[in-house]
Amino acid sequence: MIEAYPFVPKSTTSLISGQFWGILLSNGTYACGRVLAVCPKADGRPHSRHFMAGLLAWHSGKPPTGANIAGHSVLQQGAAHIKTIVRTGGQIIGHRPLESDSIELPPVLHCVGPRNQFAVVSGSVILRLAKPDDDRCIPYLPGWGPEYIRARAEYLFVGKPSSA
Repeated sequence: MIEAYPFVPKSTTSLISGQFWGILLSNGTYACGRVLAVCPKADGRPHSRHFMAGLLAWHSGKPPTGANIAGHSVLQQGAAHIKTIVRTGGQIIGHRPLESDSIELPPVLHCVGPRNQFAVVSGSVILRLAKPDDDRCIPYLPGWGPEYIRARAEYLFVGKPSSA
């Protein structure tokens, strides 16, 4: 179900790829976070609290809109908790399909289950369980704490050292 914008997500059930939120930085400017996909569980069902977040190569004195983020790529992606949106922007403010900006999600290694069960995933889809040598050619999807995306944006766009 797609919510009316803006809305505060309480779980990933209201998230879809391409949604975005503004990240207010210490100097009054904005960065933009993007929902890339909802993380899958080992059984293939969507995780209720974790999603793949992306920090866009976008920075402005005004909040992000579907028009002003057009054409901007993802600088960095990671697995984030739903609290990331609430703590760094408060709410989802809009949607722009990832395909409109030629954003494709490459396969990554991601922990999908108990006992550190890793799989090769592309977006919300588990392609297969990981093999021992996969880490030689497939990157791990890093896990982000709730404030990581803001700290990274501060470092990249404001020049503040990041403790993340």
